[in-house]
Amino acid sequence: MKTATLIKSVTAASIVAALGSAQTANADTIKAQFTYTLSKTLNVTSPVSDGNVNTVKFEWTRKDSAGPGVDANIGSPFNTYCVDLAQYVSANTNYTYNVVSPAAHGFTSNQETLLARLWATQFDNIDTVNESAAFQVAVWEITYDTNLNLSTGSFKLNDNATIRTLAQGWIDTISSPSFSYNGTLPTLFVLESSTAQDQLTAVPTNVPAAGSGMLALAGMSLLGKRRARK
Repeated sequence: MKTATLIKSVTAASIVAALGSAQTANADTIKAQFTYTLSKTLNVTSPVSDGNVNTVKFEWTRKDSAGPGVDANIGSPFNTYCVDLAQYVSANTNYTYNVVSPAAHGFTSNQETLLARLWATQFDNIDTVNESAAFQVAVWEITYDTNLNLSTGSFKLNDNATIRTLAQGWIDTISSPSFSYNGTLPTLFVLESSTAQDQLTAVPTNVPAAGSGMLALAGMSLLGKRRARK
């Protein structure tokens, strides 16, 4: 399965990525494996890969435990979409990622805002293959292009007019000066690896950190064992 590395060498975001390299080196990690749903093959043109690619909704399960250096923001299970058409991942395989901010990964503030708006307004509504494919295509357009047009520029969707129209409509809405959202935008994280396909995920704002939940569960388990000994 082929899905997306953020182009850090051809955009202004490369400067941000370079400045954030030290932060990435000290980033917390996450170990997880995925299954996927809503698979669709599309033909795209991009700065890193041309041809047929699979769009899927990734469903990850964490395989780590709470502790120093382990990410405490992302719960389990969690979903992602690809931001890295240059690398690959395989289902039911453990992957260890650095968990970094969009800025540390190389996204501009505008890209981060657009991705957060897209996730906030559309992610919870994805329940068909076409909707998932349109969401992924919109993520790639924001990741790899600046003109926000799926028919022209550095990233293009070359087939399936239905999906292109749906994704373009979402992009037009979230990039409009009149965009409004009745709520708080989610916090985005990038799962980043030099050997595996980078992923984008989001967590709601103002919710307990995943790590605190993991520690609470560990404490309850220990308490149960102590009671069992009495």
